[in-house]
Amino acid sequence: RDDASSEGPSIELLRGGAGVPPRSYPLAAARLVSDLLGGRCTPSDADGELRDMVRSPGLLLFDPDPSDFPGSGPRFGGPAATHRGRDSEVARLVGAAASDPPPRLGGDGGRRPSAVRCVLLSGAAGSGKSSLARRAADALSADGGWLTSTVKFRRGADHGSLGLVYSLFDGLVSSAADDAAGFAGDDAGYGLRASDAVSRTLDGESGRILSEALPSLPRLCPALATGGGPRRAGEASTSRLTFLLARLVAAILSSDGRGALLVADDIQWCEGGALAVLGEVLTLVGRHLADDDDEGGGGGSPSGGSNGRLLYACVYRDDEVGAGHPATVHADALRDSPHVDVVDEIVASSLGRDDISSMLAAELRLPRRIVDRLTAQVYNRTLGHAMFVVQLLNRLVGSGIVSYSPARQRYAWDEDRLARVRTFDSVASVIVSNLTSLDGTEPLKALRVLSCLLGRADLGLLRLLESNGTLSPDGGFETNLPPLVDGGIVE
Repeated sequence: RDDASSEGPSIELLRGGAGVPPRSYPLAAARLVSDLLGGRCTPSDADGELRDMVRSPGLLLFDPDPSDFPGSGPRFGGPAATHRGRDSEVARLVGAAASDPPPRLGGDGGRRPSAVRCVLLSGAAGSGKSSLARRAADALSADGGWLTSTVKFRRGADHGSLGLVYSLFDGLVSSAADDAAGFAGDDAGYGLRASDAVSRTLDGESGRILSEALPSLPRLCPALATGGGPRRAGEASTSRLTFLLARLVAAILSSDGRGALLVADDIQWCEGGALAVLGEVLTLVGRHLADDDDEGGGGGSPSGGSNGRLLYACVYRDDEVGAGHPATVHADALRDSPHVDVVDEIVASSLGRDDISSMLAAELRLPRRIVDRLTAQVYNRTLGHAMFVVQLLNRLVGSGIVSYSPARQRYAWDEDRLARVRTFDSVASVIVSNLTSLDGTEPLKALRVLSCLLGRADLGLLRLLESNGTLSPDGGFETNLPPLVDGGIVE
């Protein structure tokens, strides 16, 4: 209870009177009382644990049993994880979408904030940058109704960089088209307004040119892609496409004041010319939206609403870029742009002990005081490197070192086996360890095919490849993908 007569939450133990059975308590509460009476925790620990129970009863109060966990046990770090750390960084990225930056000084003594803002997100390989950006995108999409689009550049694929830049904007168009088609329920009205705004902004020739670069545009505005025409995107200049892309994005944003998040991941592998196009489109979008506001607000919105916001998350490995690198030039250009506000620069550093403790407490459904020793072991072996932490925790569960104990009615771990667990000294050693632990050769055969496809492929394409017996693993690709997913090799 938590009332004026108490200094904090407390458990009131009621003994049954004559003929009255004792009150039944949740296992977590009974364990806390037992440990408190037995001197295994302090009153201060108990107070903090009670507060955690009040804040998260579904995780830390109500009795968990094996059926509450996946068949293979808890999974750390994946999309289904309850807690993945970096809550403060996720909050900063989400907050950048909503907060107004202060006016920046300029030649005219100052200017109003831009509708286009940018967050630079950097860190070493495996530091959790992609997961952080994905969580922010999920939060903005689910809670704020934002349109989101993400692309990830690949090492050694410079020739495809410009196509991925176009795909980033095509994802935005695709989200709006889904809304217009009614796939997103209440957002259908917004999608139709976006379609109308784009149709009024672009003519037929512009629509046909853009449709070659943005395959989803005909779904949003079918009229723009109909009819013949001598001009095609492959024949249009890059500057022409850049200008049209900016007008298209500005029209979508101005249709009803809705926000959009664009995530460009691993831009250290993007070709410099493609990054220049991306930066120019963002700058032009900011200029168009500012001009629309100057002309009366709403950007020509049929509803007369205000312009939406565009948040660009620029994600890169800071240990692979330096002065003169295209990613550095791109970031500097955004900082200098008069129509883009760089509102935050987040460095994804190592996970702290509190992050690891929170992950363990949430996934194992245990209070922090019980997982403290395990937290110390994991932190000392990984130094908080996000990939190492996740891989080590999943290995401890997969090997049975951390397992559900029916006797204790909670997850427990073998201290002796834990002390003998091998640790890693590089990301490469993690990958090699995961590969050597796979059962059989067929998952490796599937992985070889994926690597030839630059590490990314649709299941439909993989099913087509199954007709080739020399390429397809026994049982097909879908049968052999789960071991790769469970090993953290693919997702």
